[in-house]
Amino acid sequence: MVNLLPTGEKLRIRKIYKARLLISALVFSFVVGAVGAAALLPAFFWSFVKDREARQRLVVVEQVISIEERKNIRESVADANQKIVLLAETKGKISPIHEIIETILARKTSGIALTAFFSEQKSVDGKERAMTLSGISQNRSTLLFFVNELREEDIFTEVNVPVSNFAKNRDIPFSISILLISNSIPLQI
Repeated sequence: MVNLLPTGEKLRIRKIYKARLLISALVFSFVVGAVGAAALLPAFFWSFVKDREARQRLVVVEQVISIEERKNIRESVADANQKIVLLAETKGKISPIHEIIETILARKTSGIALTAFFSEQKSVDGKERAMTLSGISQNRSTLLFFVNELREEDIFTEVNVPVSNFAKNRDIPFSISILLISNSIPLQI
């Protein structure tokens, strides 16, 4: 095959061919990019909507937590108020709780470790109160001495210790029930 085109014309045609090929590649790349971007738009909008929903849910959760924290604070304040009323001094009344606890602590020896005090009003008229002491005693004799010391107190009507508290020889966990009865003046809480 004989080439009839001059060399200059061949070079110009090759340049035009390369330019057209480059333009076609660029147009194809642009079209692919545009189609890809258009295909990603729904996912972008979906993620935007989900982000907004998540932020709204976060606000609601923070409000719920805030409400629960306020509720816990109210409960704590109410509990503290009950304890304050329970420990408040009652003028002219028989043995407020803090005096009873002071009496018990005065009778406690070094071999006794008290861990809890529980007090409850037994009667509706307020004349009867039960207390429970919990703790740990070094040995049986220390526990027996402590119980006898409590029984000697005039403010305690009854002091009961379960026999099972004396089962162990050392490091004895114990529970002592104390009954207080006022014949004339109701106990105030």
